[in-house]
Amino acid sequence: MVATDYGFSTVPLNNLSAWTLYYSFNSGLNQSIFNDVYYDDLRMTVILASTQGVHMWDGSGSTGFVNSDYTNTGLTTNNIKLRHSDASGVWSGFTGGVFEFSGGAQNLLNTANSGMPSQTVNDISKDDFGRLVVGTTSGLLVWDNTSWQQFNVASGLPSNAVYIVEGGVNGTVYAGYATISNGLVVIDTAGTITQYKTNNSSIVSNQVMDIAQLANGSVAVATPSGLSIFSAGSFINFTTSSGGLPANNIKALDEDDQGNLWLGISGTGLVKYSAGAFTTITGLPNAQLLFYVV
Repeated sequence: MVATDYGFSTVPLNNLSAWTLYYSFNSGLNQSIFNDVYYDDLRMTVILASTQGVHMWDGSGSTGFVNSDYTNTGLTTNNIKLRHSDASGVWSGFTGGVFEFSGGAQNLLNTANSGMPSQTVNDISKDDFGRLVVGTTSGLLVWDNTSWQQFNVASGLPSNAVYIVEGGVNGTVYAGYATISNGLVVIDTAGTITQYKTNNSSIVSNQVMDIAQLANGSVAVATPSGLSIFSAGSFINFTTSSGGLPANNIKALDEDDQGNLWLGISGTGLVKYSAGAFTTITGLPNAQLLFYVV
């Protein structure tokens, strides 16, 4: 599944040329420009985030979409940047905090009702302890279902504007700064902050566009200069000149249940990394404006 600013596309894994594209004018969607996409395997539901709210799809075709916004939920704005789900519910991040859909219940966390240090949310994730990890304009926040823990410049972060977060194994948290050249930041369970940049490590670029915790314990890092795989303090890099990557400008990445790594590459489209080889998936309706893959 691929979300772009030109619709939402799906393709079956057993026929990677059979793309189906959904827009606002050929389906029940009320929007064609998307910020993020996520597959909730617990509920077998696709969740899309857009400037018109949250959209859920049951996979039944063009009529299977349900649109949720501030008119029919407790959301305080329609501009939803991202989403995450777990056993408790579906989480969305936006400029008013974080919002959970949990069955028929809804839960809003913001500055007023939870002491959230900043409610301008750039990214959300969860670690394997079940803690909510939030990247904001005032640092990285961790919610343990009781209170917020804040990491910021005073704590040792290189900048308060955290754009990318990923909750990892053993409570480790990863942060990136997109086009701000601050590299990859790792926060361990003791709260120790370690920054990896090109001047102190072999990471391929200081601009981190996306991060994915992989099932084997390593961490995939998307950059405009290629792919870095982080493990035990070191990096293995894949670029067009070394490693067989078809193009370097990676916007997004995700791992599927079979251990395949999927890359969204600007101008190239969708690329699969499996068994040590990269394969470009053809037929994507919009390769230039690809943002998120799942």
